[in-house]
Amino acid sequence: MDTFGIKDASYFEDSFGFVAKSHNEVIGQYLFKTDETPPLLDHFFLETQHIGQGYGRRLWNHCVSTACTKGWKEFLF
Repeated sequence: MDTFGIKDASYFEDSFGFVAKSHNEVIGQYLFKTDETPPLLDHFFLETQHIGQGYGRRLWNHCVSTACTKGWKEFLF
């Protein structure tokens, strides 16, 4: 397994993430470690060719919205 550049599957046991795609191509991702208090945004990545096109803002807004949906008042990064 090699997801988010992480080869150890046990890393994902206390994690939550999202992969953003455009036209079936992965363009970005984020990953929270949920065993931390507050949760830790451990990965946030956007492919460089998509910088400056609004994808990063949309991914960040999705990240924050997801944290709010989970009831988190804060997270670290």
